[in-house]
Amino acid sequence: MRIVHLVNDLADAGNGIINVAVDLACEQARTGHDVTVMSRGGEYVDLIERFGARHVPLPIGRRPADVAATTTALAVGVDRLDPDVVHSHTLMLAGLAYAVRTRAAATRGRPRYRLVTTVHNEYQRGVSLMGLAHMTVSVSHAVDTAMARRRIPVGRRRVVHNGTVGTPRRRPAASVEPAAVDGRMIVVLGAVSHRKGSDVVVDAFTRLADDYPDASVWFVGNPDWTELVDRVAASPLSDRIRFAGLNREPATVLRAATMMVLASRHDPFPLVLLEAKEAGLPIIGSAVDGVPEALDDGASGLLFPAEDVAALETAMRRVLDDPAVGERLVAAGDEGLARYSAARMSADYVDVYLEQIALGAR
Repeated sequence: MRIVHLVNDLADAGNGIINVAVDLACEQARTGHDVTVMSRGGEYVDLIERFGARHVPLPIGRRPADVAATTTALAVGVDRLDPDVVHSHTLMLAGLAYAVRTRAAATRGRPRYRLVTTVHNEYQRGVSLMGLAHMTVSVSHAVDTAMARRRIPVGRRRVVHNGTVGTPRRRPAASVEPAAVDGRMIVVLGAVSHRKGSDVVVDAFTRLADDYPDASVWFVGNPDWTELVDRVAASPLSDRIRFAGLNREPATVLRAATMMVLASRHDPFPLVLLEAKEAGLPIIGSAVDGVPEALDDGASGLLFPAEDVAALETAMRRVLDDPAVGERLVAAGDEGLARYSAARMSADYVDVYLEQIALGAR
């Protein structure tokens, strides 16, 4: 099968959308498919090429002239590659791919390839454009429900959960040496932002910090919310709430931590929860979007209402006070971990592609 993946870039920058596209390209090429990724490029180009996929540079920008150049390059590339499936992982490229296919159909007859999109962030403005594809894949049932509200027909929707276990981007967590840490570390993996609820974690930790003098919070990800960083720097807890920046080997921190907290206000199906499970770490997550699905409805992680500082504080105290709570969560997470492999995710997408190819042949 000839597959073309469309994604903005292939940078190793902690972006979940890029990570999913890279894992799919590598796994699908490894299993014998003819795979091309079209993007601006980045550190992962070498990786996908080692697995047998190819990369075609795609100029991407937001000015009108840039969009025109992207559209032309996309049309030329897809025409030359003659794929069975074009799979877009981002909103803008999904819209352009639909336009390219529609224009080709009007001038040369209907192209044979099928257009598939993956919706990661359903809260994005204009996300309904993803529904123009022959098949719209959501990364969780929560996202699928949101797309149903946007009137995407049920016959053109599927759910494929993300999977990171066995990813070619990282060494297996068990083979990674834990970072040296004094005391108990509460790790928050991901960008420091309002959407990720970074302020909720700071406020919850502030309430319990005096009772656990050996505990600290580490934000591991891009410190995008400078106002929060400045607020912490001016607080009495500045030496116990650390902004460590992006870590390209997050298992080093996860394996050294006491727990991981994800306090997102919106999150479709966070890869970081799967990474924390693989590292054998107790997890606390906000009960929004796809987080409960990733945590098996609370069996493999404690859930709390988003933005509820007191509830998060209570959950953090439970893990800090009772090691048995963490052990139970880790055991439950390990039990279902195989469901979240990159290989399973890739196979599920291949099933979607084959279904679409069969429909296109009718």
